[in-house]
Amino acid sequence: GSGGSHLIYPEDPPGFAVLVDLDPTIPILAERIYLIALTAVADWAHQGWNHIWSSRHPKFSLEKYGVVLSFRPLTMPNQQHQLKTSQMILGLLHLIDQMEKRVEGFCASTVSTVMEREPTAFIRLALPEKAAAEGGSWFGSGNTTSKVDTTTEMREAGTLANTNRIIDPEDSNFAIAYKTKGEKIPCVDLLSAALYAMATAAQGKNDEFCEDLAGFNGQSTVVYRVHGKRPTQSMHLLAYEQVRRGLVLLVPTLYGEGKCEEVQFTFEFGGDVLGGGSFELSGSVGVAAQ
Repeated sequence: GSGGSHLIYPEDPPGFAVLVDLDPTIPILAERIYLIALTAVADWAHQGWNHIWSSRHPKFSLEKYGVVLSFRPLTMPNQQHQLKTSQMILGLLHLIDQMEKRVEGFCASTVSTVMEREPTAFIRLALPEKAAAEGGSWFGSGNTTSKVDTTTEMREAGTLANTNRIIDPEDSNFAIAYKTKGEKIPCVDLLSAALYAMATAAQGKNDEFCEDLAGFNGQSTVVYRVHGKRPTQSMHLLAYEQVRRGLVLLVPTLYGEGKCEEVQFTFEFGGDVLGGGSFELSGSVGVAAQ
């Protein structure tokens, strides 16, 4: 129908399992892992939650934020359970969840996804070869790349209300306006809330209207909210693709600017405000959910 959808955080399908392997001898900054996971989930989700990845799909590798994320299908052409986007996203979420909970912490690691005992995908998080060769010293005090490479120059001069705007470098009609509220959020918590929001939005079709999206990060310390404005005849709709794109533009920018804080934001297209959202500490959220 024309109504929007209310998605909740994705659940594992029946028969789904993961095999996680952590290598604590190669620690990786948690924030970097969240950032690259945010990018990967957005990229994968673009293909569709139920998209089937061919068993012959070439090995894929993404290097960003000083981390390499690689994946390859483990499926055979004739096996019953083929690899779907959902399994890759859930596998990565489980891997990160294990690193949050286990003593090894955030480090070089792998996860294999399984459907009813049939392997479907293999995902690896590692340091770039140069950094690995230096025994991880790349994260030492001499690290010049600690600032995240935000692809957008923004802070426009003279915007009075302390509102910043990020124009999408791939589509100048699309922008995110945001205002931080000065209330600090631990960066890891903000990033994990963004990843949970991204994973929830990943279930929506690219052009499907996002009426509202809300939930917490893994520790329930941060609440995220996104809501699309009710459609009128003329207005563009806030679609899930734009929600995901907006998160990819906004959250690494906040982190790169050292602004891990409560934030309100709006999605804009061609000057129209399509909707908005926020990240807030869950303790500061009133009972009346908007």
